[in-house]
Amino acid sequence: MTALAPSQLVIGQKYSKAELQSLLDEQSLVSLTGGLFYCRQSASVLLFVTLEKAPNKPNYNDYFEGSGQFFHWDSQTKQHINTPAIQNIITARTVPFLFVRRREKIGSKVSRFIFFGQLAYDTHDALSSKPVHIRFRVNHPIREVIGGEIEDLYRWRPLRTGNVPQHRIPSVTPTDAEKRSYTVPTSTERAGLVTSRVGQEYYRSRVIEEWGGQCPLTGISMLEILIASHIVPWKDATDDERLDPHNGILLSPNADALFDRHLISFADDGTMLLSQAITREDLNTLGIDVDKRLPVSSQMRPYLQRHREQLA
Repeated sequence: MTALAPSQLVIGQKYSKAELQSLLDEQSLVSLTGGLFYCRQSASVLLFVTLEKAPNKPNYNDYFEGSGQFFHWDSQTKQHINTPAIQNIITARTVPFLFVRRREKIGSKVSRFIFFGQLAYDTHDALSSKPVHIRFRVNHPIREVIGGEIEDLYRWRPLRTGNVPQHRIPSVTPTDAEKRSYTVPTSTERAGLVTSRVGQEYYRSRVIEEWGGQCPLTGISMLEILIASHIVPWKDATDDERLDPHNGILLSPNADALFDRHLISFADDGTMLLSQAITREDLNTLGIDVDKRLPVSSQMRPYLQRHREQLA
């Protein structure tokens, strides 16, 4: 039995399960409640992924990496690396195809899935099990302008909380194509950063990617209003520090105003620290959860230390 024919579906197009059932002649697809569908008409398995899980659904570590060149995926919670269905995917006896949407619903309307085409097994976390964490290579990454829906999916990351399974697969090294897409400033341009701020779009893109397009304090994911806030201010940073995404936090406007004015800061464990000039009640009024912990990476800590020294 052959895999799904590429001509049957269009990469980048949106499909509902009902539409796919008709197009692929897979009569039980519309009733699927999980994220895996094993085709009866072809040697294919369809991966349906909703990135932002509902509060009552298990969390999974599913996300794109490398500007859409790779996709990280957690299997079902009863599966491990030696589960026959997983072995079939890894050995390409069954060919996986990827369908992704950000949310299950927009308002009361059920969201359709964007088709990302065929996947190829790349690697897996050997220590992960139930679920097993796999990284796939996306055979035909979709290219869209920054700010589009595809770009939003590429930049999304699970909130780094304890209930999201962690994996031990090293991040991919950015390819030349990825580096070009960010338009890193030249050495001549970098010399003029203090006055012209060349490279700000590069910096914002990297911070959005680092934080999964979401403010870690409020959960807001509207990129139109989120601010790529420097931890060490522009005026106090070196040229390299100004463009380092680890010197940044993606914040909602209220949180950015507080952080920029050193009214709040964070300890190395992510605990929020308050200036004497502001109270917990003030923060509650502004919609900021004082007890919310910031996910802090080791690369952020030197910057946060310098920021704390300016706490008002």
